[in-house]
Amino acid sequence: MNTESKVLDIWPGYLNVSDMDQGKVSFTIALCKDNSAFIKNIQEDSTVPKTTLYPPPSAQLIKKIVYSSRLDRYIILLSNSTLCIYKRFKETALLEKLQEHSEVKDCELKKALN
Repeated sequence: MNTESKVLDIWPGYLNVSDMDQGKVSFTIALCKDNSAFIKNIQEDSTVPKTTLYPPPSAQLIKKIVYSSRLDRYIILLSNSTLCIYKRFKETALLEKLQEHSEVKDCELKKALN
């Protein structure tokens, strides 16, 4: 294994709130030293490939990755408070939207982050 791809952290992934309440992990998210991440389903069939996620080239470090079952997307928080929304597509996660922290609004349409 290349030292740049060593795993720094692993988070559990849940498909819905009920699974989370029951502690039923559906997939794992591994954050790597090279600022990439990979997502692997927990299932008996180990032939299913993992999905690799790369932040945008000018991106900061990945701070957190969460899965939205409502959107069926992965939401990534970067160290500069930028949000990236990814769709899982086979072996690669595709960036669909990049939202700068200045664009995040609360329910009253005021800036949520400074």
